[in-house]
Parts: sequence; structure tokens; C-alpha cells
Amino acid sequence: MTQGYPALLRVLGMIDGFVLVPVELAGLAGALRLHRWLRRHGHDLDFERLDGDSVGRLIARTRGVIAVGSSDTPDADVALLRRVNQARDAVARPPFPILWCGSTDWLALTWQHAPDFWSVRAQTRSLRPDPAGPAQSGPEWAGEAGFEDAARLRQLRDLAREQADRLNAARLGYALAAALAAGGDVAAASAAIGEAVADLARGAPEPDLAFDLHLLGARLALAAGEGGVARRWLATARSLAAGSVGKEAQIGLIAAESALRSGRKADAVQRYARLLPGLADRPLLAARARVGLGRSLVRAGAYKAGEDMLRDAVALFQSQGEALGEATALVELGDLCRRTGRLAQARDLLLGALESFVEGGLTAAAERTHELLALVELADGRPGEARVALIAAGADRPDAGARKQRLYARTRPM
Repeated sequence: MTQGYPALLRVLGMIDGFVLVPVELAGLAGALRLHRWLRRHGHDLDFERLDGDSVGRLIARTRGVIAVGSSDTPDADVALLRRVNQARDAVARPPFPILWCGSTDWLALTWQHAPDFWSVRAQTRSLRPDPAGPAQSGPEWAGEAGFEDAARLRQLRDLAREQADRLNAARLGYALAAALAAGGDVAAASAAIGEAVADLARGAPEPDLAFDLHLLGARLALAAGEGGVARRWLATARSLAAGSVGKEAQIGLIAAESALRSGRKADAVQRYARLLPGLADRPLLAARARVGLGRSLVRAGAYKAGEDMLRDAVALFQSQGEALGEATALVELGDLCRRTGRLAQARDLLLGALESFVEGGLTAAAERTHELLALVELADGRPGEARVALIAAGADRPDAGARKQRLYARTRPM
């Protein structure tokens, strides 16, 4: 699979509104390859080769677009980019994303001559048609780093601070927290979110970024078992939602998960069920709500209803080409099959989820799935296979949790 494409798919799958994603790639051929790949994965974006008339077409568009620039005619490009900058609010309108594609020179030109437009970007992607080779360092201005590259994100955040660019430091801090959380370091991710909020307070106002920071802060607090802290993060996020249905739904999803984690199963079921009617035109949020509702129903003992809901979520994620969302639903289905004795089916579902987690660099999710797979293997009388899965889950590390250590002990040869 082309380097960087899965992470880009994840960005498109998570958005609820506008996002500008600068994409560094090899000219028109690379952009066309990206266009075909995204179409196969459920994102049929328009294709726009930028020229003097492009601003009007970007304003009038009715869906997302892959916009490709060349920087072959610098004077004309500068004039175009200045018009884009002047029309930023009309061009950058929800819910239609823009993948702003081109060479390093084109992205540098955009940064220089359309700074207001550039400021609303997500992290830059560098896509190469060949298999991944040695690490390549990108230009500092581009913020070129994948969500998985925590060390690089930290370096770029610190550089932004040195340049007194607190807004960009906050954006990079958010990406850093997401990368640390994906790697399973919740404490470091929580610290990064707190620092990003402080950076944003010292930069230009950015309500959408502030909302995202507080929402992620709530998720991290919930993962750390700090319900009170999560509620405080959510309270501020709610004040920043500004009546947005999508933002209110994201808050509702976390509140429902909080209810489930605190043992209030019936409350969680009701909260998730109340969210679904308002998400008919937001399929990815609807799919996430179905995963939560399915998990809650299973925890409440309603296995059949829970399984039906989880299978609906899988189908909905598949229809949107959202592989990682699908994987989260497959894990829940696999665990349910394990609980109900369908071990072969559980194994297949968990292995299917693992492929997406490993490919996406989600270490924590992959380790949890390996641990569930080990439980399947133990139940099926296969301690050797369980041991392999537990090693992949990190059970042989000195810092492994007590539960993993106990499972690992059960796989040792007598």
C-alpha cells in the first residue's frame, strides 16, 4: 500500500466539517493515483487542477476536492494563491475537505502567499508511490509528520514555540497527543494536551481547535479512569460546540462511554440510542454510536441485540471506507464471539482487526487485540499460540500489567 495513504484515509474518516490537508506528492501522476485510491476506499472526491479560474470553482463546489498545483508558472501561481487567501472563508467551508496537493515548492509557495488559508491546515502528508525506504526529513515549514511520529511532532512543536507561533504549536501539540495515545502512553498524551491548551491560550483564537483539544482531553481522562476530569473537559467542549450537531454528538459519545465505564449500563444504552436519530446524515458518527450501543448492550447481557448493532456498525464503516473504525467494531464482535463460545469466528474477526491496527500504527489497539486473541487461543486449548499473541501484546515486558502477566503465566510450558 502506498506510504502514508492509510493515515490520510483516517484523517478524512474523522472530520466533521472542513479540513485542509496539504499533501506533498510527485506531480499530477501522484495526484491521480491518490484520487483513484481514495475512490476505491469510499472517498470519491472531485479532481481540480488549479489555474486562474480555480477560486470560483472551489467556492462553488458541493463536495470534497483534490486540488493539484504545479508552481511551473510562479507569477501566475502567486496571483492565484493571493486570491485563494483573500477568499479563504468562502473556500474553506464545511463540510467539504480539500486535499491541497503538489510538490515541496508548491506547498512552500502556498505557505508564503496564502498564509491565512494555510493556517487552517491539518498536518502535512508526504506520499510516495514506492515502498517506505529510509526516513526522509521534510522542510520545517511544512510540519511534515505523520500522526504516528511522536518524536517528530514534538520537535516541530518546540520549533513553532521558538518561532513564537503558538497557534501552530497548539495544532502540533494536538497531533502529538493523538500519536502518544495511539502508542498507548495516555499519561504523556494528557500532558501534551494540557500544554497545547496553554499554547493556544497564548496564540490567536481558534474555537474549532480549542474544541478538539478539550474533546481529546476528555477521551484521555476517560481512558485514565479519571471521570471527574473528563467531565470538566467535556463541560468546556460543550461551551465551544456552538450548536453544532456534529460536535454535540461527539460530546454525547464520550458522555455515553463515561456512563458505561462507570458501570451505568442502562444509562449508557439510553444515551447511545438517543444519539442515533440525529446522525442519519453523519454516517461515521452514526457508526461510532452503533459500536458504543452494541458494546453497552453486550455488557448489559443483551447479546443478540448487541451483536446486531455491532454488525450494522461494521457495514456502515465499510460503506464509508473507514478501515480503522471497522476494526474497532470487529474487535467488539470478536470478543462477543469469544464470550459465546464461537472461537473460530472470534479468531477470524480479531485477526481482521489486527491487520488495520498494525497497518495504521495503533500500538495500543493492536496490543489489546492480541490480548483478546490470546484468550481465544487459551479457550481453544492452544497455549503455544496464546503465548505468541501475549508476547505481541507486551506481556513479557517488565512493565506489563498484572492481568497480562497472569495470562502469560498460564502459557508457560509445564
